[in-house]
Amino acid sequence: MSALRPKTRSDIQSWILFEREDETLYCVGSKEKDRYIVVPESKLEVVQDVLKLFDGTHTVEEVKSILYEKKQIRADVEKLYQELYNWGLLEYPQPETVEAGEFRKHSAELLKIDIFPFIERIFPYRRILYLSMLIIGIPVCIVGFILLFYYIFFENIYYSPDFLQVGNSYIYGLLLTTVFGNLVLLAHEIAHGVAACYYGIKPRFLTIYAYLYFLPFFIIRIYGLYTIPRKERIVVLLFGSFMNIFMFSLCMIILFLFNLDGLWNQLLWKIVISNLIAAASNFNPLLPGDGYYILVNLLKMPNIRTKGYRSLVTLMKGRASKRIDFYILYFAIGILFLAIMLPFGVYWLYESLQEIVSLHSPRSLLLLLIVFYPGILLAKKGIQSFLRRIKK
Repeated sequence: MSALRPKTRSDIQSWILFEREDETLYCVGSKEKDRYIVVPESKLEVVQDVLKLFDGTHTVEEVKSILYEKKQIRADVEKLYQELYNWGLLEYPQPETVEAGEFRKHSAELLKIDIFPFIERIFPYRRILYLSMLIIGIPVCIVGFILLFYYIFFENIYYSPDFLQVGNSYIYGLLLTTVFGNLVLLAHEIAHGVAACYYGIKPRFLTIYAYLYFLPFFIIRIYGLYTIPRKERIVVLLFGSFMNIFMFSLCMIILFLFNLDGLWNQLLWKIVISNLIAAASNFNPLLPGDGYYILVNLLKMPNIRTKGYRSLVTLMKGRASKRIDFYILYFAIGILFLAIMLPFGVYWLYESLQEIVSLHSPRSLLLLLIVFYPGILLAKKGIQSFLRRIKK
């Protein structure tokens, strides 16, 4: 590192991330690359000075010397350099791999579609799109929740074969719900895009990933989400699950009004289940989804999950860290979300397994792998992620 002369990207700027009573936090980075580091206000000026000196003509040691000579500041320039390097915020040198979130670490990119030209065409109509979704969606969602409670408590829908089966098969019901789940995720991402456009940031790409190298996922890349005010950020994050709630509510209304029988009834219930699972999963603050980032923005606390894991490890070693009560509550809420969904999932998988075993044919093994392989991979990755955090 002693001979390196780092050069930062020319488009690096700073934006307010969280205004807090103790200290304002800023995100410093590139809107073009959508990569940022978090900097407290007390260190912002020093960081900006270092960024200016990382112009390709000074080594790290020279930058330290200049800061001390001119401002009598002893800055940890090496640490800042490493952060900038890891997050790909240097024009030179560039890392072989850039830091990524948990989702991308465990995913393979299958297809990347440039949607920017399409976004440019619809951008003038963003206000109409956004407000139409709210005006139509809110009353539909209210009615949908009322009908959901009606079907659960008065119609005992859980005990109806139509709820989990397609035809007379739990397996086909489970597989079809998985297929619908991907279409539901696409609608979820489109809703994020509509809200982002309303607040002036334009989605760039629609990317299809294979999560755990098996499960297809749609992601719309919204560059610059952390450059807009916190409240607007939260709305953009909420809008995906709002779309899921709207879709399940619309299906509930159709089921109630038309009293469908047979296959159509079963298909609509699978769409309801897909959207409920998507909304519940995204609201779980323990998972790396919208719910986690909504909580981070509501509480103005970056890296809640990572700090929570460290606090639990510290507690297991017999020492109570700061805010341990909060982190225990955080994990309890996350586990409660999972506990509510788990019996439903276990029952469905159990019935599917019973059905597979009863087939007594070679295809039963293939069906067994299709049904249980994603769950095995998710459990494996979850355990590995937890163990890595404990070691850290």
